[in-house]
Amino acid sequence: MDQTVKEIFKDYPKFYIVDCCVVFSFFNDSIHVLLVKQDHGPSIGTWVLPYGFVLDNEDIDNSARRILAAKTGLENIFMEQVRCFGEANRYPYERVIACLYYALINKEDFDEQLNKSDNTKWFPLTEVPEMKYDQNEMIRAAVTRMRYRTMVKPVGLNMLPPLFTMRQLRKLVEAINNKPRDKRNFRKIVEEAYYKDHADRQKKFQTRSCSLSVQRKIIRTIPERKIIIVMLEELKRKVFKANIDLVKHNLVLFTWGNVSAIDRKHNLVVIKPSGVSYDTMTPDDMVVVDLDGRVIEGNLRPSSDTPTHLVLYKAFPSIGGVVHTHSTYATAWAQAGKDLPNIGTTHADYFHDAVPCTEDMARKEVEGDYELETGNVIVKRFKDINPVHTPGVLVKNHGPFTWGKDADEAVYHAVVLEEVAKMAAISFTINPNLTMSEHLIEKHFNRKHGPNAYYGQK
Repeated sequence: MDQTVKEIFKDYPKFYIVDCCVVFSFFNDSIHVLLVKQDHGPSIGTWVLPYGFVLDNEDIDNSARRILAAKTGLENIFMEQVRCFGEANRYPYERVIACLYYALINKEDFDEQLNKSDNTKWFPLTEVPEMKYDQNEMIRAAVTRMRYRTMVKPVGLNMLPPLFTMRQLRKLVEAINNKPRDKRNFRKIVEEAYYKDHADRQKKFQTRSCSLSVQRKIIRTIPERKIIIVMLEELKRKVFKANIDLVKHNLVLFTWGNVSAIDRKHNLVVIKPSGVSYDTMTPDDMVVVDLDGRVIEGNLRPSSDTPTHLVLYKAFPSIGGVVHTHSTYATAWAQAGKDLPNIGTTHADYFHDAVPCTEDMARKEVEGDYELETGNVIVKRFKDINPVHTPGVLVKNHGPFTWGKDADEAVYHAVVLEEVAKMAAISFTINPNLTMSEHLIEKHFNRKHGPNAYYGQK
C-alpha cells in the first residue's frame, strides 16, 4: 500500500464486521426462525442467530453465504440483505458492525443438512427466546422486510414445497401478514389472478379447495402477488408511459425530469430511476419505494428527486401522480423567482390561482436533506392555496413540479403549465401591465371544475 494512503488510514479506528442471518421457514401453519447454539465466547450454550466475521478480501454477500453454510449446511437458497446495525455500543467488547440478511427456505428441502447437527433448532416466530444484544431487534427488522418483499414478489413461495394445497397457500399468507383471510374470498383471488381467460378454469377448480394440490408453476401468486398483477405491474407501465410522454411533449432533454405515481392503498410509489436514458428505459426499470423512501422493488436507484415526491404525497392526500421537468418557459419563470400570474383563460381553465414560486431555500436546507427540504418549501408555499385547484408550483432557481389524480394528469398539467408560461412570457413583452378580471377567472375555472361544470361530455 502506498505510504501516503497508510498515513491516511492510521488515524482511524478499525472496526469488525459480522454477517448475521435470520432464516425463516413455514410449517405447522406458522413462520419459524432457525437458531444455532453458540459454541464459544461469553454466550456459549445459548441460542443465537447464525453469524460470523467477514474476512479480508471477502465480499459481504459472499461472506454471508459462506457463514450460513458453515453454521447450518444451508446453500443455494433465497437470501437478501436487510440493513446494517451499527450502533456504537451494540457490543460491549469491541466496535462491531452487523450486516443483517434474511433467508427463506422450505424446511423439508434441507432437513437432511440440518439434522446432521444438534446445534440448530427451529423456533416459532412467537416463541423466539430473548437473546443478547440486538438479535431480537434483527428478527423484527427481517420480518418487516419479508412482509414488504411479499407485497411485490412471490418470495414467500420459497417456504413452500413444489406441490402445495390451497390451504397451505392461504395459511402462509396469513402467517406472513399475521391476520386471517376469508377462505372463499382467498380462493377467488387466486383463481382470478391466474385463471382469468383460461378455458379450463372451472374444470381445474371443481375439487374442494382444502384438498386441491396446486403446482407452483401454475399458481404463482399469493394475495400480494395479485397486487403486483393488478396494481404494481400496471402502475409501472403507466409511470413508464408517463415518463416517455415527457419526451413526446418536449418537456425534457437527455435524462432530465421524472414522473411518479402512488398506490394509496398500500402506500407504495413507483418512480423513474435516476439518470437513465429515456431511449433505453423500460417498464421494468421503474423503482418501487415506500413513503419512507426505502426501495421495495427494483435494481436501479430511484430518481434523486424521490424525497420531494414523497413529501408531496404525504402533504397532499388527494394527488396520485407527480411530475418534475425543466421545461424551458416554466423553468425560466422559476429561475426569475416570479409567480406565474393568471392573465389568460387558458391558464384559468387549469390553474385557479397564479402558479406560485417558492421562497429562497436557506443554506441549512440546501446543505442538509436538499430534496426533502425542496418538498417542504413547496408545502409551505401552499399553506393558503388549494393544491387541487392549482396543481403546480415553480421552485425558485430550479424548475416546475406538477401533480394530478394520476401520472397521466400530472403530465397533462406539466404540458399546460409550460404552454401558459410561454404565453405569459410573450404577452408581457407586448403589454407589461397585463391583468385579468376575477369574474373571468372564476367563470373559466368553474365551467371545467366547479360544482356545475359543463365543459366537455358527460
